[in-house]
Amino acid sequence: MSSRTPDSPRLPAGCRIELAPAERLLAVGRYDLDPSFDFADGWLVLTDRRLVCDRADSSGRSSHPLGPATGLDVRIRGTVGRLEVVEGDSVVGRWLFTPALADEMHALEDAFDQRQ
Repeated sequence: MSSRTPDSPRLPAGCRIELAPAERLLAVGRYDLDPSFDFADGWLVLTDRRLVCDRADSSGRSSHPLGPATGLDVRIRGTVGRLEVVEGDSVVGRWLFTPALADEMHALEDAFDQRQ
């Protein structure tokens, strides 16, 4: 019997992230800009253990474990938004997105803030 509820997040088609046994999916968001502000799709997947980035161009994945000092911050300035993962005073991950994806990124931030 599945533990999924109708409102549970799902990994989107094309997302190549695999969850570990008993790892719980909390939220999924898409980013659409690379560090040079060029369009470049990718997925951010938040679980109860980590934040994982899956780049659509097959250039790789990155995974950031969530610890007691981990923070997640979403900000939008003008036509560019950014999501940052911080450990203490250090930024350990940054992804950029257009305002069209702001709702997804804020939902990811909300899920991070509400995780248990």
